[in-house]
Amino acid sequence: MKVTDPAFISMLERQRMMEEETAEALNKLLKNVENKVVKLMLHGLILDSIKHADILQAVVDVLKGKVFSEVEKFELNRGLETHIKNEEEMMNRFRDIVNRVEDERVKGIISQIIKEEERHHQELRELFNIFKSLGNLSEEDWWEYLNKWANFNF
Repeated sequence: MKVTDPAFISMLERQRMMEEETAEALNKLLKNVENKVVKLMLHGLILDSIKHADILQAVVDVLKGKVFSEVEKFELNRGLETHIKNEEEMMNRFRDIVNRVEDERVKGIISQIIKEEERHHQELRELFNIFKSLGNLSEEDWWEYLNKWANFNF
């Protein structure tokens, strides 16, 4: 089946809806759970379903050649600048925590959070730079970014 086939696009859109419905159902279940470890696991599943839905929508958007409006570009640039600063602050605070804590178990968990924050910071900077050259991006560039950011091994 060709990716330009409307039936293929419909398959992707139906799968996206199923991922969204799954996330909603898990979220309802999550509200009835008190155990924080179980909540963490369920929350991870919810986030994965949301991520899968977003990936599928991004694939459909790239296949359809959707682009950003000028308003959306402006808002994203402004928001990205703010979030880059916030990520820097979060990384600094977590580093301070890890330097003060003595318990190696807690230190290990916080260190993993720092690695994620560093990845977030790098991705936000990259996204900010992409928006600076938005008019020059090809469809292949979008596929490259989509494959990079649809990383399943966080």
